[in-house]
Amino acid sequence: MVTAGCAGFPGFGGDDMNQSSKDQPTPSITVEEIATPGKIPYNGSATVVVTISNRGEAAVSEPLTLTFDGQKFETRTIELTGDAQRDLEVSLPTAGADAGEHDVAASAGDSDTLATVEIGEPEPAELLLTALDVPDQVAYNETLQVRATVGNNGQMNGEANVTVTVNTQTVSGTVGVKPQSETNLNLSVPTPDRGGQYIIEVSGGETAVERRTLVTHPSPYNQREVPVYILTNRTDRDVRPELRDAIEYWNTDGQQYPDYPFEFTLMNNRSAARVLLRIKAVDTCGTESSVTIQGCADLPGKRAPSSVTATVDTRLTQPTRYYTAVHELGHILNLSHGEEPEQFMRAVRPGIFTEETVSIAIVDANQPERVREEVRDGFERLRELGADVPAVEFVSNRAAARVAVREYQETNACGFENGGSCADRDGPYRDQTVIQLANLNTDRYGWHVGRSIWSFVSDEPPPDILKSRDVNDRTEFGE
Repeated sequence: MVTAGCAGFPGFGGDDMNQSSKDQPTPSITVEEIATPGKIPYNGSATVVVTISNRGEAAVSEPLTLTFDGQKFETRTIELTGDAQRDLEVSLPTAGADAGEHDVAASAGDSDTLATVEIGEPEPAELLLTALDVPDQVAYNETLQVRATVGNNGQMNGEANVTVTVNTQTVSGTVGVKPQSETNLNLSVPTPDRGGQYIIEVSGGETAVERRTLVTHPSPYNQREVPVYILTNRTDRDVRPELRDAIEYWNTDGQQYPDYPFEFTLMNNRSAARVLLRIKAVDTCGTESSVTIQGCADLPGKRAPSSVTATVDTRLTQPTRYYTAVHELGHILNLSHGEEPEQFMRAVRPGIFTEETVSIAIVDANQPERVREEVRDGFERLRELGADVPAVEFVSNRAAARVAVREYQETNACGFENGGSCADRDGPYRDQTVIQLANLNTDRYGWHVGRSIWSFVSDEPPPDILKSRDVNDRTEFGE
């Protein structure tokens, strides 16, 4: 009974027990410290250790708030038994944070603790070509598309200058690359005019890369430019103008006929030429022919050899030299007989008198103007007789004439004992028809010219007047 009575009376320990209970700490979370690592790498991860405790005897549950530079990044509910302590590992949000010192704070209840962490300087941009896309083959008239991929292994933004060089063409562009990422840059480079294998040099950042690509060209010469060298041993007359004019024809009006782009270029050095255009006597061209050969040329085929030759006969008049040079250069361009331009690529050139105009030179005449008048009247008379005769153009230079009318004083010319007329190719130009008038009265020249060329301008037999031996008929023929 004492025990029970004593339990409630003062003086037997009741007041001492109440005082001891008041001295115990109130249960609460206390942040004891924040342990931080040393220097944190830029953009690296970091973990701190937060030590917390409960100094009271009773268990407690309270929120713990974590901030980085004053910005809350995590809140946890912490449960601790009485008089307990615990270490918490916390990952800091350092990604993207600037270099330098940063505050880390932890707070719970009325307790908070502050610590400092240091983030190191970022590594500079490290720019590298990580990929390169170059086509294996491209046509000469297409643009070469190069795609370069630039990577940045550094920790700072970077800017790379990418340069692409093909032959002598250089194109460049600039691209910005973020840290630890890649960016593509597309560049367009003009292709070389000449076909073949080319090295594509690409540099960007701290690297340089080479690739090879094939540039294709449809020309048998594998390029637009076709270098030509003119070779001639003529010393008595300049034969080059007609050859230059022939080259100019192909470079202007003739561009439409081959199925590839080209341009003849005159060279001063034979070794630099792909085409040798020469003036030389030509009697055969590898095949038998019943017509007079005026020129010859190589056909280059699909891929031309290092050198091809076109030859124009040296014994031609200027008009035919030009025509033949155009014709043979057509072969050099792989054009065959019968192809366009048809007026130049015929296998056999039409006769002199089938063209719209015939050029005539008066040679060795005492009265050249009087002879011109008779010839002109003779042509007009033939036209009246139904012959298909061309217009007449008189030229002073025999080399420029397709027809030469020559006056002879010898009586035995043309095989006639007392003079006469005939038409032949007996002269310095193998393509020139020579009408020889030997020991004749000038008034009869028109008749003799008409008689000489009738078979060239008509398929019909000569009319009676051209058979007449009457002097008056012959004299009045051109009147």
